[in-house]
Amino acid sequence: MLKEKDFRIIPHLRSNSRKKITQMSKELGIPVTTIYDRIKAQEKKLIRKYTALMNFGALGYHTKALIALKISSSREEFEKFIRSHPSTNSFYKINYDYDYLVEAVFKDMKEANEFTEQLRCNFGVLYFKTFFILDDIEREVFLPKNE
Repeated sequence: MLKEKDFRIIPHLRSNSRKKITQMSKELGIPVTTIYDRIKAQEKKLIRKYTALMNFGALGYHTKALIALKISSSREEFEKFIRSHPSTNSFYKINYDYDYLVEAVFKDMKEANEFTEQLRCNFGVLYFKTFFILDDIEREVFLPKNE
């Protein structure tokens, strides 16, 4: 169960997980030890990992896509392939007409097409739909409300 203080601390972690606890303490009016203890408690059940949102274009990866797929081959082999592929950024099991959603980044459209062709040829893809991301408008902004 989240406490009221957790709902005040979490937005600070979401906006900048590198922010010093002493700075959070000043901004929130909560003692440093309380913030430290609440963060440690949430690392066991709520916080999966600390990460950075990347500007893939600055790294030379100018094509980002969401690929929804329905496959007929071994799910185990497919999942292993996607998890280990260097272009995979995120990977989800979904419902409705598709089985999976893959978020992947590529240097260019040619690399993206080679990836989807590899999927179609090796994993019995019944159908797929690719959505190319043109621009990130907002990412990772959801915050739970204390109700």
